Amino acid sequence: MEFNAETHQKIRYQKHLYVVFIDEYPDILISDANEQIVLHPIWKDWIVRITSPSVRQLMTVCKADCSFEDSTTLQ
Repeated sequence: MEFNAETHQKIRYQKHLYVVFIDEYPDILISDANEQIVLHPIWKDWIVRITSPSVRQLMTVCKADCSFEDSTTLQ
């Protein structure tokens, strides 16, 4: 799916760019730094939504380990 600034939040984790779905974490910007969030990868300018429980577990990280990217475009 394509990036949409209204439904996606760009996150940088270990120098790589990912997306968090705002419908999964509507309070992501104000939530506690220790909150666990699922990162969704970007592949060839497309967002890959992770649905598999085992892969979601692998892609779950602490919000404090991430930095937020402000932009209305994916790049």
